[in-house]
Amino acid sequence: MMEKNAMLIRVVSMIVSLLLFAGVDYGQSHIGVLKSSTSFRMEDMNSIELKLRLLRAQPDKWEFELTLHNGGKHPLFFMTDPIRSDRSSGPYISLDANDISTLDVSARLYLPPIYSLYVNDARVKLKRIEPNTTHSEIFTIGFPLKETIPPYGETPERHIIDHTKIKFIKASIGILPDDEGVRDILEHKPAGSFVYGLEKIMKGSFKGKHLIDLQTIISTPSIKL
Repeated sequence: MMEKNAMLIRVVSMIVSLLLFAGVDYGQSHIGVLKSSTSFRMEDMNSIELKLRLLRAQPDKWEFELTLHNGGKHPLFFMTDPIRSDRSSGPYISLDANDISTLDVSARLYLPPIYSLYVNDARVKLKRIEPNTTHSEIFTIGFPLKETIPPYGETPERHIIDHTKIKFIKASIGILPDDEGVRDILEHKPAGSFVYGLEKIMKGSFKGKHLIDLQTIISTPSIKL
C-alpha cells in the first residue's frame, strides 16, 4: 500500500512538473514574440522625423506643409487623409490639453466614443513609406475654426475656436508597422486603404489584436504662428 502511494505521489509530481515547465516555456515564448515585434516597431519609430511648416497665413485660412521622413531600415505605414465623423474631410482639430494656446491637428485612430453618434464615419487612409524616403503633403485650416469629432472627448459638444488666440500649432500622425497582418487587412478592403481602427488582425505576430493596438503616435514640435 505504501509503495502504491509513493508511486502515485511520484506520478503526480511528474505531471505537475511537466505542466509547470510547459507553462513557463509558453510564457517565455509568448513574451519573446511580443518583445521582438515591439522592439522592431520602436526601432523604426525612433528613425521617423515629422516636421510642420507654415506656408501662408491668410485672413481666411492657414496653409501648412507636413513632411515625414523614414530614416529606418524597414517600410512603415502612416496615416493621412482623415475623414471626420460627419464625413467631412480634413485634419482632426482640437486644443492641446495642457495649453489652450496650442492647436493640435492630427491624422490618427481613436477608440470609439463613450456616447452615441447618429453618424460616425471617422477613418484614415494608410500609406506605405519606404526606408530613406520622404513624403510631404499640404493641408489648410479654414476659419471660422471649430473643434472636430474625432477627437471624441466625454461629450459630442464642440466649440468654435478663436484663432486669434492660437499662438502655436503642432501636428500628430499615427504610424503602423509594415506587418503581414496589416497588409492582409488592406488587401481585403473593398473600398480602398481607409481604416477605422477596430479591424481585427488575422495573421502574423500581432494576430488577434486590433489595428489600433499597433498604433504609435508621433508629433512635430510646436511651431509659433
